[in-house]
Amino acid sequence: MIDNTVSRTCSRFNCYTSLIFILCLTLSSEAMAGAWTAKEGTSYHKAALNYFFSDENFDDDGDRKNAHSDFTDVNLTYYMEYGIRDNVTAFLSVPYKWIENDPDIGGSSKSRGVGDQDFGLRYNFFNDDRGVFSIQGLVKVPDLHDEDPGDLPLGNGQTDYEVRFLYGRSLYPKPVYFGLEAGYRYRSQEPSDEIKYLVEIGYNINEKSYVRAKLDGTYSMDNADDAPAPVIPGDVNPTLAPAFDLGKLELTGGYKIDKKFSTEFTWTPNIYGQNTAAGNNFQIAVIMQLQ
Repeated sequence: MIDNTVSRTCSRFNCYTSLIFILCLTLSSEAMAGAWTAKEGTSYHKAALNYFFSDENFDDDGDRKNAHSDFTDVNLTYYMEYGIRDNVTAFLSVPYKWIENDPDIGGSSKSRGVGDQDFGLRYNFFNDDRGVFSIQGLVKVPDLHDEDPGDLPLGNGQTDYEVRFLYGRSLYPKPVYFGLEAGYRYRSQEPSDEIKYLVEIGYNINEKSYVRAKLDGTYSMDNADDAPAPVIPGDVNPTLAPAFDLGKLELTGGYKIDKKFSTEFTWTPNIYGQNTAAGNNFQIAVIMQLQ
């Protein structure tokens, strides 16, 4: 049984990894993040409006099942990076959420408030023609959650710690770059620890327009204290199981208005997973870069 599950997971991962690389050949980012760090004194600000909708869940075998419920997560998220030094960047992410779970039978459950916040540092320790290598530390904290946000939890209510290694390379003078990331997230209290991985490629279409693609993955270590939360209708947030796998395909198109401001549209479908929501996220973002 275990061997069959591992085989299905590996097969699914190989399939979608191949798909992302094929898609990336046709895509391209104006601003290269990933392993790169911001120059000292410069900053990057992104305000993003997200709409996530799901009426299906990935079950324990990774199959899509009718959730018999409509789950929505509308959030306004502020993300910022600041160059402390040329090779050291601080970053943070703070979302404000409106979430609702509306089952086929029974009343809906709603919540709103500040979600989990991320704070971190990225250190670039190697940079030459062969690429950029960095290490990143992140802390996810729930401290700003409202005491009574509503019926649904906005987060797991515990602190996460993550270490991630990042590699990026520009193919200049070709307007293409790519990046690879791998990390480990320790989750305090009940939830399972996680392995994080990411594949990214971007390309500038012209001086104003750019596109990029990412495969953003989470692999559970299955060491949670409790069994995975049931992904069924009711007063549960199906994105917050204590142990889950998830692969998201992120496709972005951006337009540079001027030297400071850009806009982006991103579609992010959840393409494979276990014990979590199988939905789509749509994002509209405004970006400001200060020199």
